[in-house]
Amino acid sequence: MKKIYYLTVEGISSSVFESQVHSLKKEFSKDKNLDFNLFIGQLIKSRIPIKKFFNLFFDKKVRFFFLNKGFDYVKSAKKIAKKIYSNDVILHCRNIEAAYIGLIIKQKILPNINIIYDVRGYVEGEMLFFKRETKFKIFKELNDALFSVDNGIYYNFVSKDLYDLYNKKYTIPKDRVIFCNSGYNDAVFKFISSESDTSKETKIIYIGGNQSYQNINKIEQLFSKMDGVSLTIVTSKPIKVKKEGVTYYHNLKQKELSKLTGSFDYGIIYRSNHDFNKIATPTKVTEYLGKGLKVIAIGNAGAYTKDIINNPLLGLVVQNTDELNIMNLSKSTLKEKEEISLFAKNTYSLSVNLKKYTDLYNQISNDENN
Repeated sequence: MKKIYYLTVEGISSSVFESQVHSLKKEFSKDKNLDFNLFIGQLIKSRIPIKKFFNLFFDKKVRFFFLNKGFDYVKSAKKIAKKIYSNDVILHCRNIEAAYIGLIIKQKILPNINIIYDVRGYVEGEMLFFKRETKFKIFKELNDALFSVDNGIYYNFVSKDLYDLYNKKYTIPKDRVIFCNSGYNDAVFKFISSESDTSKETKIIYIGGNQSYQNINKIEQLFSKMDGVSLTIVTSKPIKVKKEGVTYYHNLKQKELSKLTGSFDYGIIYRSNHDFNKIATPTKVTEYLGKGLKVIAIGNAGAYTKDIINNPLLGLVVQNTDELNIMNLSKSTLKEKEEISLFAKNTYSLSVNLKKYTDLYNQISNDENN
């Protein structure tokens, strides 16, 4: 039985922990051919949901490692290596800092361990955009090491576009690469016909964070007074200033969110056309599609933009918001919702990713034996 350690240093308060990390662990725990373990690096001074923490803390397949802000990679590597009892394991590292810790373990402590680097975004470009130059330099140095041709690492890229961007800077062996997007949890976000809405108005929903770059205020301005359209905003934290005619929710659990979303026609995303946005795979897009919603993407829908443009059933991508004022945003039919949901399940879902990851784990085992 192959032993897998999945390492994240984003903590359990991360907005994607439940949808991207814990859901993966729960599904892989059902696989009797894998011994799947979750390592969580948790910042000491961050807000921690106590109930969730204790549920995970007493899980035998979960280990916490407490970190200070600006944590020491070498010390963290030593802590984690002590919990890995064999060289013959796979350390699957989510994101750049986790992967660098894994590289240190491989280079200095457990030379035969196998490392997978989950490349989840263009982190250097993001840091430049937010003018965090120190962090930009750090991430560039980490990726210089992680993409070195002789380090023996395997890679997952969340999009082909992201791979192409990094492959222009580094030589990344294609036989060590797979592509898994930020797959939505199709066990939770699935189309249920009984949830569909029978009202005449077209229903639009935004799901996501409260950050200014999410452009919630622009979304409100666009749709709050549009005839025949209703807008709902769902965020992790409450919206302080609310617009008349808009319905607001916050801090919903995944099942609550899924049930609410089922009655809508469109899900919206509003993003700038910077490189780090255009090559990302935002989970909200696939959750919308998984529930049978069409996507309204203003600017872009990340790496999903091409799919939406090539398949109008999935929604629309616009650059100029004036286009929306003259469009007929009609209600979706049950047939359309079923087709969209099926497409999403076969293309973007956690189930698809589980198979791809399992195939990679098997490839690594075969590479070792040859």
